Amino acid sequence: MFELDLTQYLVLVTVIAGVTELITRLRAKDYWVAVTIASSVLVGFIFGLIGYYANVGPVEGIALGFAASGLITTVGAVRSAASKSSPTSATAK
Repeated sequence: MFELDLTQYLVLVTVIAGVTELITRLRAKDYWVAVTIASSVLVGFIFGLIGYYANVGPVEGIALGFAASGLITTVGAVRSAASKSSPTSATAK
């Protein structure tokens, strides 16, 4: 088995989060969010296809598009969890 460096690990985790979010949105029939995710994947594919960045082909572009969506989803989930678990002041009655 091969070892992943930190960057590869983060891309893999965010790609998984992006694909999972796409499937979740499609199952919920939330097509606008699904189209938004698909758009980021399409942009990544196009940038990879035209060779805009060195060493980024179409497949890597797709992965990075999903990773961008996954990163946004992950950051949103963390922010949401942080705002729900805000401490409240304790007063004795």
